[in-house]
Amino acid sequence: MDAELLRTAGHWLHLIRAIEEAGRRLYLQGRLPGSFYDGRGQEATAVGSALAMEEDDVACPLIRDMAVHLVRGVTPSEFLRHYLGKSGGPMERRDGNIHLGAFDRGTIPMISHLPEMLPVGMGVALSRSWRGVPSAALGFSGDGASCGGVFHETLNLAAVWNAPLVVVVERNRCGQDALSGTRRPSRSWFVHLRLVASPAAPSIRKTRKRGSSAPRV
Repeated sequence: MDAELLRTAGHWLHLIRAIEEAGRRLYLQGRLPGSFYDGRGQEATAVGSALAMEEDDVACPLIRDMAVHLVRGVTPSEFLRHYLGKSGGPMERRDGNIHLGAFDRGTIPMISHLPEMLPVGMGVALSRSWRGVPSAALGFSGDGASCGGVFHETLNLAAVWNAPLVVVVERNRCGQDALSGTRRPSRSWFVHLRLVASPAAPSIRKTRKRGSSAPRV
């Protein structure tokens, strides 16, 4: 692997871990309004995906993919201001503490109802491509969200319209605070395996990567 890529990835991995640990401490101290979630164990997926983005690409990170914002230019100071509901953050206090986005840097604020961010990102990428702007959208989904109808509808539309959409399914075996094995009747943690192995959608390029390695992602 390229040594410079490893150093760059390592920088962002350490930085997002430090920021989220600070956010968690603030939450436990009662100083951070609302709820708080971190991406511990999933940082490499967000960092690796964001490092592959081009300047005009857009991303729709979820609450456990905050490293995407860092790589795209959101500063640690802006992060903490946003967490605390203070001015000077990308959203200027107009959204929840973990609903972060910076349109000027290519990240779209999150919608809580997952995976509703996927069609939003696809729409932005399509509109840009129709205007002749070379742009792709990067969306994220977990195990539970990959069972939602919107997830499959978005993939279907993306295939029909040949949309420049990249969907990262993060297999953490959890869905809405419950282990996937307890979610019935669906077995959502197998969805990404079916997507990767299925020949039914030849226009959708599929691959699997080790999510704990940013360079591999």
